Amino acid sequence: KIISHIKKISNDLIGLVYPHRCYACGNDGVENTVFCMDCLATVGSTDHFKVKDNEVLLRLRGRVDMQHGAALYNFYKEGKVQKVIHALKYKKKPQVGILLGCSFGFKYLESPYFDMADLIIPIPIHNKKRHQRGYNQSMMIAKGISEVTNIPISENYLIKEESAESQTQKIRSDRFTN
Repeated sequence: KIISHIKKISNDLIGLVYPHRCYACGNDGVENTVFCMDCLATVGSTDHFKVKDNEVLLRLRGRVDMQHGAALYNFYKEGKVQKVIHALKYKKKPQVGILLGCSFGFKYLESPYFDMADLIIPIPIHNKKRHQRGYNQSMMIAKGISEVTNIPISENYLIKEESAESQTQKIRSDRFTN
């Protein structure tokens, strides 16, 4: 308890010098979330955690055997969610993944459709990419989910053996195949 109290005081002091900013628009005063209130109002969360046959399931039906699936936010090219994802992947902001994971974890716990998972398995990235980035963005999101849900994480089930080219310029069907 003392250590967490010291950590909170340290973060508050750092926040005075380096204020927390919205990862989408740069506004000050954001804490423990990626979006300021203005951006969150325009981005909004999906209803996927509360709707049984939601858009994620409809899009993946016939391709992947799933009981339930959910996206936290709707993604629009050049939108605020894309800015946040770019901060996580390309601007060395691993805390973005943890914050997104925490948000996902809270929605997951509230959902009537998800059974409690036994394990979180983050999608691996190639060691070269991990070295360039300094972390695996999927693992950062998994850490946030685990922090909220207490579901353990394991990186021992999936292995990335080959380096693949970037998927950013591929069409949806090619990304899915990859």
